[in-house]
Amino acid sequence: MLHDHRILSGFVLSIFFTVALTACSDEVTGTFDREAYCAHWCDGMTECGLIGYDRTDCIEACDSIFEDSYLESCADCLEANDCSDVDADCFDDDGPCHVEPSTSYLVNMGGFAEDYEGVRAYGKILTYDGRQVGTLRESDIENNRLGLEFGIVLRSGFHYVLQLYLDVEDNAVCDPEIDPTYEDEIIIDEPLAVVYSIASVPEETTDGVCANFPSRADLCDQYCNDLHQCNALQADVADCTTQCEAELSPSFLSPCVSCLEDFDCASYGEACLQSGGYCDVDRVPPETEFLFSGSGFVDDYEGLTMHVVVTDLAGQQLTPMLEDTIDENGVFLNFGQTLWMNQTFRVLFFIDLDDTGQCNESDPGWELEVEIEDSILHYELHEHDPGAVTDICSQLPE
Repeated sequence: MLHDHRILSGFVLSIFFTVALTACSDEVTGTFDREAYCAHWCDGMTECGLIGYDRTDCIEACDSIFEDSYLESCADCLEANDCSDVDADCFDDDGPCHVEPSTSYLVNMGGFAEDYEGVRAYGKILTYDGRQVGTLRESDIENNRLGLEFGIVLRSGFHYVLQLYLDVEDNAVCDPEIDPTYEDEIIIDEPLAVVYSIASVPEETTDGVCANFPSRADLCDQYCNDLHQCNALQADVADCTTQCEAELSPSFLSPCVSCLEDFDCASYGEACLQSGGYCDVDRVPPETEFLFSGSGFVDDYEGLTMHVVVTDLAGQQLTPMLEDTIDENGVFLNFGQTLWMNQTFRVLFFIDLDDTGQCNESDPGWELEVEIEDSILHYELHEHDPGAVTDICSQLPE
């Protein structure tokens, strides 16, 4: 097996996926039979090839994760649709089976042979039925270890597959005859915030992985032709592909090509080519997953909402403003893959005493400087200091 799941910062680290259908309530008492609904949900998802759980494990995971309202509406949708229609009718953004991504996934794999030092690895996550989740990730093997950070892309209760290959020839082409390829299941069987896979190199490679990794040449061909069709090339397609293959990485091209395919020519510029967009060649994507935990807040704050945002030292907002309810004198927030290595940031947070959702003079606030060095995961634990209150409202980004 590729993974050895451990506990990280109080969160269980594990991985896998499953689903099913139909509906069951006790017509006499009107009670909701969760176990029956979970069984139908698991059976329906399995029948449509969307998950590979053991049925008993699936039902247990389902029961611990999903609300009654979700189970009932999703199970009914799965039962009412053929498997060929469930993606569009049940799992689209407005569908009854849609679940927002809430779990971030990191890989830390060690034990590579010295021969692989400096070799670049490419990894991606697929749904159980083969669709890509998130973007292609790449990283070099250093000190016999490999780290890949995918961000918040996984959904609790679902089942995924991790695939990766080692680009031995450094040509951004997955060659099954030369490049070692690996695969592993990802099981999200608890409502997690972080899944951290600590693994050693598998003893055996996996066949068929290369089919899911387009070469850099293929990605460049798509990239240049998409731009050409929208009259956005200053050079011809041949020159574009030559330059692309010499300068652009697969991890840049993969999300860029996906973005170009999602928008028509009238809107792709604003959607993909703007500063910081997926097709901005000067874009440096965030490298570090940032988790923030606060503790030691006084009992008077219990049950109140804390709002937290991360800025650079100049005050520019770098993350969304997240919020969490103070529970047992603490909070936990996952900002996902939003920050860069070897930089210093400022964390601003306040407690919303009057429950307005806005920071005002009556709300106590704090600021904290955070230095992130060479790390794909940074966990900042803030021990509450009541005396460190500062005027946060004036510093918050508008």
